[in-house]
Amino acid sequence: MTNDIEAKNTKRKISAKLKDGTLKVTCNEGGEVKAHELYTSMFGVNNEAVHDTLLSQAINTLPSTYSNDDGCNYVISMLLELKPQNGLEGMLISQMIATHNMSMDMSRRATLPEQTIEGVSENVKRSVKLMQTFTAQLTTLQKMRNKGQQVIQVQHVNVESGGQAIVGNIDGGKG
Repeated sequence: MTNDIEAKNTKRKISAKLKDGTLKVTCNEGGEVKAHELYTSMFGVNNEAVHDTLLSQAINTLPSTYSNDDGCNYVISMLLELKPQNGLEGMLISQMIATHNMSMDMSRRATLPEQTIEGVSENVKRSVKLMQTFTAQLTTLQKMRNKGQQVIQVQHVNVESGGQAIVGNIDGGKG
């Protein structure tokens, strides 16, 4: 089974399809797709060697239940969906894909009917550690994308009769 993948982080819609080891890239709006546009879409990089290495590393973390084409299409889909903005994000997102895959594989192993109680326990422990790692990676990605700034959004403010509210940025006083 071959999946169509659409890049949403480029000005044009790019489709990539892997079949029998060949990556076919097309542009839904016509015209040629330059290699660097595809690399930027997937990993936020402009270098073919970096792209190929990161893609191979991410694919190699997949459980053996994936065929080469399905695994590659899954990884490409995730990369295009998560839209890495630069090489560091591309590396981090590749790690996140690997962490997620391993966590899900450990969860699958824990539920095997022939699994021993000790095997269930060990696989659940590993899965939980990987899920915690994934959460830390997600936090890191959010910090990278927010440039380290924490965003606090106030949804509702109630001001009682006679009260006052301040709207805007407030700098803490020295005291």
